Amino acid sequence: MHFLLVLLLSASVFAETKRLTVEEAVAKVNQPPVAVQEFIARKTNSANFKNSQNERQNRSRIVGGTVAAIWDYPYQVALLFRSYQICGGSIIARSWALTAAHCLSWYPSNYDITIRSGSSSRSRGGIVHSINYYRIHELYDPDVLSHDVATVRVKLPFIGFSQAIIPLASSEWVEGADVIVTGWGLNAVGETVDKLLKVALPVVNRADCIGLWGESVKDDMLCAGKENNNPCKGDSGGPAVQGDVQYGIVSWGSYYCGGGLPSVYTYVAHPSIRKFIRDTAGV
Repeated sequence: MHFLLVLLLSASVFAETKRLTVEEAVAKVNQPPVAVQEFIARKTNSANFKNSQNERQNRSRIVGGTVAAIWDYPYQVALLFRSYQICGGSIIARSWALTAAHCLSWYPSNYDITIRSGSSSRSRGGIVHSINYYRIHELYDPDVLSHDVATVRVKLPFIGFSQAIIPLASSEWVEGADVIVTGWGLNAVGETVDKLLKVALPVVNRADCIGLWGESVKDDMLCAGKENNNPCKGDSGGPAVQGDVQYGIVSWGSYYCGGGLPSVYTYVAHPSIRKFIRDTAGV
């Protein structure tokens, strides 16, 4: 009976994801849980952030970013759903990419997910890799976005032009040195820009970040960013890098991309996160 129930539940999940359009998939990835939405809304309003008119004036997908070339950031990849870019990611081994759990926590079919590597464009060039499967951290909590990490195994290894493995950190990032975030995502008016962007962000120490975001900042999270410089929707899952080492994964932040609150990243060197990556990807 238990086995039959598992089969029925699996079939139900598969049927639900099969019905999703690209637009619905993008909405799922970019829509925080209700509890997080409410908290972000409260913090945003209380901080008197930039209003929607100012947001419409920002045309960057990574707010405050500049155009980047993939050969300068060859570890960057685009996570695609039915050939449409929905998240970022990074190459952590020849057959493995790292991304955020919330990019895949709605359990799309393996056949619908591919990864584009070796291209500055989100929609063309480079190599498109089919995947064998993906793994989501067993402690991932969609209500608070803790343990927001997933690994993806590709069928065709990352061995081409402008593809490189990025080392993973063994500690927190260093205050006083910028964090580089790269990726693709929607801009402030909901438009898509095809070119890879980068932005340099200051580290926000844990105490200050908790002071701003409160109990929403868990011990497996890091913070970085400043006003007018932050990742935005669609950059989720991308790498946050310092000194050519990946310390974070783009996870969540304010509705007002580029507002006064820092963005929050999955802490790659956190023991639980690091163990998950080792256990699933062998890295």
